[in-house]
Formats: sequence, structure tokens, C-alpha cells
Amino acid sequence: MIIKELQIYGYGKIENVTISNLHSFTVFYGENEAGKSTIMSFIHSMLFGFPTKVQAEQRYEPKSGIRYGGKLLFEINDKGHIVIERIKGKATGDVIVTLEDGTRGGEDLLKELLSRMDKSLYQSIFSFNLQGLQNIHQLKKEDLGRFLFSTGAVGTDRLVSINSTLQKEMDERFKPSGKKPVINEKLKELKEVYHQLKSSENKNEGYWQLVRQRNELVEEISQLANSEEVLMQELHQLQEWKKLEPVVKELEYVKEKIEGKPPIKFPVEGIKRLDQIIQWMKPLEAQKERLDRKILVLSEEIRNSQPNLALLDKEIDIQEALDKLPLLETLSEEEKSLRIQLEHLQRQKRECVSKLHIPLPDDALLNIDTSMFMKERVKIAQKKQWKLNEKKEELDALFEQEKLDLELLENRIAFYKNELLSENEYLELEEKVKLSSPASLKSDQLQVKQTLNMLMGFEEEANKESRNRFFQLLAFTIISIFLGVFGLMRSEPLFIFISISLFLIVLFSSLSTKTRKTKKNIRTQLEDLLKEEKELDVQIQALNSDQFHENSRRLEMEKQKAEELKILNVKWEQQNTHYERIILEFEKWEIESAEIESELKSIAQKLCLSEEVTKSYLGEAFDLLERIKQTIHEQHALQLQIDKKIDVIQRISNRIEELGRLFFEKQFPLPQLALELRNRLREEQQKYIIFSGKNEKLDESKEELEKVISELNQFRNEMNELFVLADVINEEEYRSAGLEMDKQTEDRNKIEELQKQIAFSSLTKEVIGKLIKITDIKQAIIEKNTDIEQNHKRREEALKTLSETKHQISILEEGGKYSELLHKYTQLKAELEDEAKDWARVALAKELLNKTMKVFNEEKLPAVLGKAEEYLSFLTEGNYQRIVPKENESGFYIHRKDYSVFEANELSQATMEQVYVAIRLALVTTIYKKRPFPIMIDDSFVNFDHVRTSRVLELLKKITNNQVLFFTCHRHLLKDLQGSHIIRLEEMPVPQLK
Repeated sequence: MIIKELQIYGYGKIENVTISNLHSFTVFYGENEAGKSTIMSFIHSMLFGFPTKVQAEQRYEPKSGIRYGGKLLFEINDKGHIVIERIKGKATGDVIVTLEDGTRGGEDLLKELLSRMDKSLYQSIFSFNLQGLQNIHQLKKEDLGRFLFSTGAVGTDRLVSINSTLQKEMDERFKPSGKKPVINEKLKELKEVYHQLKSSENKNEGYWQLVRQRNELVEEISQLANSEEVLMQELHQLQEWKKLEPVVKELEYVKEKIEGKPPIKFPVEGIKRLDQIIQWMKPLEAQKERLDRKILVLSEEIRNSQPNLALLDKEIDIQEALDKLPLLETLSEEEKSLRIQLEHLQRQKRECVSKLHIPLPDDALLNIDTSMFMKERVKIAQKKQWKLNEKKEELDALFEQEKLDLELLENRIAFYKNELLSENEYLELEEKVKLSSPASLKSDQLQVKQTLNMLMGFEEEANKESRNRFFQLLAFTIISIFLGVFGLMRSEPLFIFISISLFLIVLFSSLSTKTRKTKKNIRTQLEDLLKEEKELDVQIQALNSDQFHENSRRLEMEKQKAEELKILNVKWEQQNTHYERIILEFEKWEIESAEIESELKSIAQKLCLSEEVTKSYLGEAFDLLERIKQTIHEQHALQLQIDKKIDVIQRISNRIEELGRLFFEKQFPLPQLALELRNRLREEQQKYIIFSGKNEKLDESKEELEKVISELNQFRNEMNELFVLADVINEEEYRSAGLEMDKQTEDRNKIEELQKQIAFSSLTKEVIGKLIKITDIKQAIIEKNTDIEQNHKRREEALKTLSETKHQISILEEGGKYSELLHKYTQLKAELEDEAKDWARVALAKELLNKTMKVFNEEKLPAVLGKAEEYLSFLTEGNYQRIVPKENESGFYIHRKDYSVFEANELSQATMEQVYVAIRLALVTTIYKKRPFPIMIDDSFVNFDHVRTSRVLELLKKITNNQVLFFTCHRHLLKDLQGSHIIRLEEMPVPQLK
């Protein structure tokens, strides 16, 4: 479906505007309040109807009173061109749909063409901005499927919440094991009332017979009431017929009166129209006579005045030639000024050439290359030359400084090497400090004590294990003896075998020496550690603290000196690297210096300059060459201007002299000739003005006369048409026929008035046909009243019997308890049935919704997400490639091309909006592929930079199945929309506000 044209009669402030030639991608550009929202609303209203007054949406009714509505022309592949016209009428407007084959229809045909699409669904799917999916990153996988299904089905996310709402409503009504839901409470209460009702019913044997009698009486009373109602209605008809009967009879009389007379042919308001035509013809006839006299006078005056037409034919040529006289003087003065400028430029050129000492002709100077590339080459060469000079000075200074710093470092390194102890001396000092350190000896002593404690624990555990082992062996020995004795007494070889086996195990375990060896090893280690502990105590008591501190101080100083030496060695290596780097820089400088010298020689050859000038004044020399070439070009341009001005002066003079020879026999100087031509032309122009004025008056008079004659003929024709319509030949017969027509009209009006009186009556034609046969209406009314009284008496008797029956029932119902229980039981049963029906309806709706959403998740959702991933990859230039919903929690993941995974709420606002655009467009191109409605977008990319904006616009251009209408107020977007069809709303005519 492609919209081709919009015709707006009146909508908001837009009036009588046609927008045509809409393409598959059309851009509406305009500033704020230019009419973009109005046009979008107009398209919605044409397709789906005007907003009603109860809706919050703006109606855009025009304030000027112009017709509200317009036309929409669009094209559908299988239907051709279709026109929708909607104007103000009923709530949503009156619509007429016209197909290409001429078929016309209304709202039903339009809905069929739009595939039953409604306004809210269209606005949510095809007409969108960056709203509606603000919380999309919080949806679970199944919720995302529900959301996309809901959006694809009804255009909003309402179905996402409907499922949970239905489940909540079901739980509020009924739960299998619940107590508080409504149906559970009703079931419990119904059971209790039923038991009470059965208990009360068993006490009344004749109750049901009285109930049947009561029901029969109720039925009889109802029938009597209906009969009485029918009789009352018939009585009312008889009374009304009594009033209407004279009117019916008078109507029959008037009809019989006009039946014999043939109808007269006479125009509507014929007499009045004839009098009006005669009144209009009288002034026209007088005006015709006046115009005839005026035409004769003007024709005579024109013959007496004739201008020189040959001179007037040359009026334009003469005027153009005379208008050029000031130009002739100006050109002469300019020629003199240009010659002075030419001499000045020649002096400048000679001065510049003398400064450069290059005596070359102008052609050779112009051939020298002073292009932008050469100028840039000169600048680069000069900059390189300056940089090399500066670099040479810097390298000299750096070389001296680095050399001095290197020598200082070498002296300090030699000093520290002399001050340090030898390696053997350092090791001896370190050993002395270690042996005399109280902290070290105490640490060893602590370690020995911890080992002693641990071995003592092992020894205690070994003793416990030995005791336990003894008791275990004793128990096995007793069991073995018991089994052996039991086997011998019962002669059981199995028990004897088990007894011997257990005894051998006990014997083997008792002979094992592993435990004893372990205890012996632990005891040996304990004795060694105790000796070591005593020796450490002796060493600690024999310590000399002063000697220890002195050795420690010396060792620390040596360590500091060694560290300083390491730092100095590192600095020396760094400084040496700097020194070598400077030497390398010197070598690079020499290479670059040779290259720039070669470049300068090449430039000097191309600019025809000496090498001395090139080395010292290259920039100034290049500027002088440019100035010389510019001066030469200016000389040529001035000479060309001088030649052109001389040519124009000659042509103007020749033209004036040529015109003078045509109209004057005598020759005049050029200024006097121009004056004579001007005076002669002015005289002939005055004559021609008078001549033309009289011709115009004559033409006007003739036209007016023709108009008067035409009007007179028209009135005469109208009068003859009136005579023909009345079938007469003159005015007298016409007026007589008019009087007869008035009489017949009066009778017909009387018939209409009587028919209206009959129509206002409540009696139908069938009833009147029956009543008109009654001869005595008064007697019929009396008889009908008698029937009503008899029916009323029978009903009163039945009511009395019913009252007695109810009284007997109430006595049997235990003072009213049974009736109350029966009423309560019936009421509860009806309420339970209603609640059960409501619960079943909600359950059925939930089941159908779940099945539909399951099908959508399994079949439609993968296709939508696949297309959305394709669009997202294009929008982000391949940076983001996949959209994967989370399995068991809210939200979904976005996969980047470097395999990084982000949650949706971790993305930037602009990237999240790109995801949104991809999903919305995927919905349009997958679920609604068979409904290619136009996509309308209202400034949805304000958060995008120029790259993202360019990508999304390019994506929209690639959508070929749907027309895209893009509305924007941002001028910078137009450069990205070059080649698109752009409609500028400021060029659209809009009425000014008063």
C-alpha cells in the first residue's frame, strides 16, 4: 500500500492544500508548528476516522468554518488506485471509498481494504517514535515472546499483563484447596443450607400439593392480567377512533373532489417569475438605446486622429539607444581610467623583475611553475631547512651536556668501588652478625620448643594406641576361645576354623614391632632436641650485645653502599644510551641536510633562480614570482576590458546615427541627434495615447452592448420557457392558468394536513381498516367496558384464593423457616452457577491465550529476533550481532562482535534505541509482511550521532515492501537524505491567523 496524494479541505490550520507525488521514501521537513503532526493525524483520520469528542486525541477541526476533512489517494497491488474521502458527519465522519473500477462503498469496504486493521494497532506498529519499549530490557524470554505477540496482535503490550491478570482473577474465584475464594465459600455455605432444607422438608407431608396449587393460581392470575391488558388496549383504540373518524371521512371527501379534475401544468411560483422577468427587461432596453448613440460618436472621433505608426514601431529601439547615452559617457571615462591602471601595472612588473635579476619575456615568466603544489613544496623545503638549523644547535648543546653528565657518573662509580669491602670480608661480617644475633638464637630456641611439644604429643598418642591395641587383642582372644569351645561341643568345623583364624590374627598382631619402633624413634628425637635446647640457652647467656650492634651497623652501611653502586650503574647505562642516541641523531641530521640541499637545487632550476637566492631568500623569491605572474595576468585582463569598452562605444554610436537617418533628412551631431529623436518620439506617444483611449472606449461600449443584447435575449427565452411549461401562447392565458393552479394546490395541501393528523394517531392502517366497519362506536365502547369488569372480577377471586393458599403454606413452613431456607438455597445455587460460569470463561480465555502465545513463541518469535539481529548488525556496522533472551530471568543479552555479552540495561541510550528500532522494523517486515502499510516516523533519532543517524536512514531506504513517511524538524538530517523525495512544509500555503 503506497499513499500517492493528500487533498486537505480543512484540517487544523491547513486549508485547501494538495500534496502529491509521494514516493516510497518521502521526507516531510518543517520547523515547529509547520504542520507535521497535523499531516500525520490527517492520514490516521482518513484511514480510521476522526477522533471522537470523548477521546483525548486532538480533533483538528478548522477554526475558519471551512469544510472539515479531505481525500487520500493510495495504491494497492491487487486493487489499483483507491480514493478515500472523509468529511464531517457522524462521530468519525462520513466516508466514501472509490475503487479503480468505479465500485463505491463506506466503512465496511474501507475495513476490508485495510485487512480489519484498527487505529490503535496501526499507530503502535507502523506509526512510531522512541516510546512503547522503554522497559523491554526487563522482559524474560517467554515475556518477550508475549510482548512481541501482543504488539503484533493488538498493537500494544496489553497482552503481556493479561495472562497474569486472568490467573489472578481465577485464583480469586476458586482454588481446589482454598477457603477464602468466592466459589469455595459459596460451596461450603450451599452444603450447610441444603442439609437444613432437607431436614425441614421431611416434616411437611402435604406441602408440595399446596405449592402446586399456588403455582396454578399464579399462572391463572397472569393470564387474566394479560387478557385485561389486551381488553384495555382495544378500549383505547375504540376511544381514539371515536375522535379520528371525522378526519378520515373529510379526507375521503376532499380526495373525491379532486379526482375528476386533470392536473394543471404550471411552473412553480410562475406568476412571480413572469413579473420579475418583465421588471428586469425594462432597464436593459433603455441601456441598449444609449449605447447605440455612444458608438456612433466614438467612431467619428477615431477617424479624425491617427499617430505616426512607423516611428512608434521603432519606439523600443529608439528608447534603448537613447538610454545608452549615459553609458556611452561612462564607458569613455572608464577607458581612460583603465589605461592609467595598465601603465601602473607595467611599472610594478619591471621593479619585481629587476629584484630577481631574471630578464625573461612575459610568456617565459608565465610558464614558471607557481602552482599550489610547488608553493607547498617550497614551504616544506623552507621548514625542513629551518628545522635542521635548529636541530643542529640543539644537538650541539645536548652533546656537551650528556658528555659532562657521563663523566661525573663514572667518577662516582669509581669512588664507591674503592670504598666497598671485598666479597670474602663481606661474607665474614655477615656470618658474625648472624651468629651473634639474639633474635636469631631465640627464634631457633622457639622452633626447638615447638618441635618438642609436637613430639611429646605424638608419644602420648602412640601410648594411647598401644593400650587400645591391647584391649582389642584381648577381646579377639576371648571371642576365638569361645568360638573354638562352641565348635568342639557342637562338632561344627566352620566355628573351629573361624576360631583358629582369629587366634592367628591376634598372635601376628602381638608379634608386630612397628609400634615399638615408632615409640623408640620418638624418644630418640626428644632426647636430641633437649640437648639442642640446652646448647641454645648457653649461647644466649654468652652473647655480647655491643659487638653485635657494631657488626650490624657495619653490615647495613655496606648494603647501602652496594645499593648506591647498583643505582649509579643503572644511571650510567641510561646516560650512555642517551649519549649514543645523540651521536645517532647527528648522523641522521647529516643525511637530512644532504637531502634538503638536493631539494633546494631542484626547486631553483624549476623557478629559474640562482642557488644563492634559493638558499637565502626562497620564500621571498617565490612570492615575487607569484606577484609578477599576477601582474601579467592583470595587464592582460585590463587590456581585454579596454578593447571591450571601445567596441561597445562604437556600437552605441553607430545605432543612434542609423535611427537618425531613418526619420530625419538633415544630419546632426550625435548629442543633438539624440535630443531630436527624444522630442519626436514624445509627440507621437501623446497622439497614440489619445488614439488608444478612444479605441478602448469604443471596444468597451461594443462589448457592453453585446452583453445587454445577450441578457435581453436570455430573459425573452426564459419567458417563452414559462409559456411552454404552462402550455399557453401569451401572457393572458398564462396568468389564467396560474389562478386555477392555486386552487388545486390548496386542495392538495388540505389532503396532506389531514393525512398528517391520521399519521400522528397511534392507530395503524390495519386497525383503522377494521374499525371503519363499526357502525355504532358508542355501543362498542360500552360492550368492551363490560368485558373488562368481568375479567377484573375473575382475577380478584383468584387473588383471594391464592392468598388463602399462601397462608396455609406459611403455617406448614414452621413459621417461615422452610420458605427462607428454600429461597436462600435457590439464591445460593444461582449465585454459585454464575460464579462458576465466570470462572470457566476466564479459564477458557487463559487457556486459549497461552496456546496462542506458545505457537507465537515457537514459530514467530525466532523469525522476528532473526530479522531484528540482521537490522541491529547493519545499524551498528556489525558491532552488535545477536539478541538472546535470558532463560530464567528478566531481560536479554546483546552479543558484540568481540564476543562480549551485555545486558540490555548496560548499553548506552543510543544503542538501546538502535535495538528498539531493529525490533520494531522486524515486526513490520515479518509478522506484518502481508500487510505492507506505510511506516510513519516522527523525529525518532534525536539521540543518535551523525553516523548512527546515517545508518538508520539508509536502513529505512532499503525497506522496499513498505512506504516510509519520515517527519523531521532537524535541518542537518537533510544532507543524509539527499536523493530522497523531500517536501518542505514552509512552502505549503497556510492561512494566516487573524
